[in-house]
Amino acid sequence: FVAALVELISQQTQGMKAQELSSSLWACARLQVEDPSVLQMLPAIIAQYPGKVGEMVPQALSNSLWASARLKDVVPEVLEIVPTVVAQIPARVKEMIPQHLSNCLRASAQLKTDEPKVLESVPAI
Repeated sequence: FVAALVELISQQTQGMKAQELSSSLWACARLQVEDPSVLQMLPAIIAQYPGKVGEMVPQALSNSLWASARLKDVVPEVLEIVPTVVAQIPARVKEMIPQHLSNCLRASAQLKTDEPKVLESVPAI
C-alpha cells in the first residue's frame, strides 16, 4: 500500500498545491520510522518547494520547518528548502497561532547548526 502511494505521489508532485506538498513532507517525517520507503518521494517533493512556498499558509510553513528538522539526518537534501521557508515566516508570523510559533522555534533550534539561515526567522517569532 505505502509503496504504491510513494510511487503515485512522486509522479504527481508537479501538480500539487502548496498545502499538499507540506502535508506530504510532514507525512514523510511522521512515517519514516514505521516505513522508510516514504523517504523515496522526498526528492520529488523538495524539487517543488521553491515554486510553492510563497503560497503556504502559516501551518504549512511551520509544519515544513518541523518536518525538515525531523528528516535532516536521514535525508540531508531536505535542508535545501529551509531558506525558502524561513524567508516567508516574517511576513506570516502575525497570522500564526501559538502552536505554529512553537513549532518554528523548536525546529529552528534543531536546524541552526545544519542550516544557520533558520535563525533569520527567530527575531520575527
